[in-house]
Amino acid sequence: MPTVSGHMITVEDNGIGFQTNTNDDPHIALQNICARLKVVGGQLMISPNASKGTKVTITLPKNS
Repeated sequence: MPTVSGHMITVEDNGIGFQTNTNDDPHIALQNICARLKVVGGQLMISPNASKGTKVTITLPKNS
């Protein structure tokens, strides 16, 4: 996934984290968020770690 330059929002925790989807069921809400961000030139990145928390980064492009 290419990196988008612009305004970045990062939320990170050190909780129990979560498992990535292993049964092929879609994450509809996350797919919708990714699609909407893509329309405006943004990006959503989620870095789960099952035992060390999760990091979510949303990047929005700068207005010209």
